[in-house]
Amino acid sequence: MENASKALLIAGSVLIAILILSLLVYAFNVFSEYQTSKDELDLIEDISKFNEQFTNYDRDNVRGYELISFVNQVIDYNKRRTNAEGAVGEDKYTPVTVDIVIDQPGEDKNRKSLTKDDNIQAFTNNMYKIDATKRGTFGDKLDDMQKIEGIFGGATAATNLAKSYNEIYYPLSGKETTPDEIKLKWVSSVKLFNNYCEDNSLDIEIKDDIKDIETEKLKAELGTADRDSDNIKLSRYNNKTIKEAISKYYEYMQFKRCVFISDSNAIQYDDVSGRIKYMKFTFNKIE
Repeated sequence: MENASKALLIAGSVLIAILILSLLVYAFNVFSEYQTSKDELDLIEDISKFNEQFTNYDRDNVRGYELISFVNQVIDYNKRRTNAEGAVGEDKYTPVTVDIVIDQPGEDKNRKSLTKDDNIQAFTNNMYKIDATKRGTFGDKLDDMQKIEGIFGGATAATNLAKSYNEIYYPLSGKETTPDEIKLKWVSSVKLFNNYCEDNSLDIEIKDDIKDIETEKLKAELGTADRDSDNIKLSRYNNKTIKEAISKYYEYMQFKRCVFISDSNAIQYDDVSGRIKYMKFTFNKIE
């Protein structure tokens, strides 16, 4: 009888142990499923937050300055977080590709609408691609604009010069009839230029060109110049760094005013991560 009691106690203890172990396994499974669900929800939330950065630009009124900001964001992402060349860290994803269409193939009317001089263009391509392995030529254009700002002593000076392009390079209205009237307009042109460039980091060669502007313009307009030697200097002024830089920066300012349409149907998502990997923007108008 005593042995039977002990056997029952042992059996009960084993049963209780089995029940406890079963409860622990059940609890572990429930917790694991909860954690898995939580991780999946966190992942979905992360994907949603990521895509939201891009879908904010999925509209038909994206301004040029917004598109520039977006492109810089994509360039930075492709460099830091993807498998693109130069990426670092373990947290890498599929690169994002962006197409910016200014003109359709064979056309140039939109690009020309941005320029002051058709022979001096900053945006020479109908379409620009920011892709997986490089910044693309559009990123290079943004670098060029920063260099121009550096030439003229900052964005404010470059902007003022671009806004005053006609007054600086084409000051004559055609109504001037005397040498003094012509001289006054050209002198005002040079003063306007120098006012915006008074305190900046123009290099010596450009400063030397500026010093010659007033004399050379006046001589050429008044017909008192040695045409051969003066045309050389005028050519340096008109076709070299100064005029080209101002003209291109004007085009850059116009680009910022453009309105682009996002092609919602063209948006592509990565099959594995669910993240946006491609967007396309097309020129609509300039305002």
